[in-house]
Amino acid sequence: MAAVVLVLVTGLIVFLCVRFGKNRGNIEAERETVDYNAVVPDGEFVQIELDDCNMYVGSTFLLTCTSNPDEYAANVIWSSSDPDVVYVDGKGRITVKGTGTAAITATYDVLADSVVICGVDREQPVISEELPVYDVIDEQIVAVQPPSSDETSGGGNLPDNHTGETEGGTETVPSQTEGQSETSGGEGNTPDKETQQEDNAYEIITEAVRSSGFETYLDNTYIYREDGNYLGEVIVQENMTQIYVMTRTTAMDSAFKHIVKSLIPTEYENVFARFVSASEDQTFSADGVRVRIVAPTGGGHTQLIIYY
Repeated sequence: MAAVVLVLVTGLIVFLCVRFGKNRGNIEAERETVDYNAVVPDGEFVQIELDDCNMYVGSTFLLTCTSNPDEYAANVIWSSSDPDVVYVDGKGRITVKGTGTAAITATYDVLADSVVICGVDREQPVISEELPVYDVIDEQIVAVQPPSSDETSGGGNLPDNHTGETEGGTETVPSQTEGQSETSGGEGNTPDKETQQEDNAYEIITEAVRSSGFETYLDNTYIYREDGNYLGEVIVQENMTQIYVMTRTTAMDSAFKHIVKSLIPTEYENVFARFVSASEDQTFSADGVRVRIVAPTGGGHTQLIIYY
């Protein structure tokens, strides 16, 4: 009897090993045949309207995108591979902060495009000779120095609404920023209300968080409690704020709305409604800022990200 049991157990073990080996082989075969390009819908794209270039430290410039479908361009997420060299905010405005090289990327779902910008010290320029130099003042390209390579002629490709290469570096070439107001009479540039709000966004939302009943946990992290129970938290960063909600209460909803209203004054109710009803991730614009909602998975936090 014992011998029969031993034979049955041995046979079962051999069967499971063979079956597991086949399944694993099938999984590996599937992995080898996955077409990762298939996840990008045919004909859809996101493209940054600027070529790789050198820019002087201190330059500020507003990048824009084209896309297919058109609405993707207004909802891309901007990022920098090295914010210490080139910083980009949630609207695509770059600031060259130091020397070196950084890739600025615009992402929408599985679509993405990048532009390489080399930060150059104007006083002691170490310039990538393969790329044109875009001299930017007050968010306008005022001069374009073409690459020194003999093989390259012209000043590189500019966005469509640039007039082309300048001669002698004296002609002003308008930036590609649509709707940007021009100063009249040659008077000094005065930052508009929107720019001032962007510059102060970090301070504005930090004050809103502190006045909404959140406790300081770290320098830029605040948590919300009721009766000692953790309900959520807010992380305030230089170019974005992340709000995590684990448990909703009337007081928590009020605090949440107060924070969102500080940067989205007219559409905050709509943002809140989309947030509490979200069953899938979504990205959209509200009051001129980009908003991303990350739906909870497995009973976790619901997340709202405001880019500014």
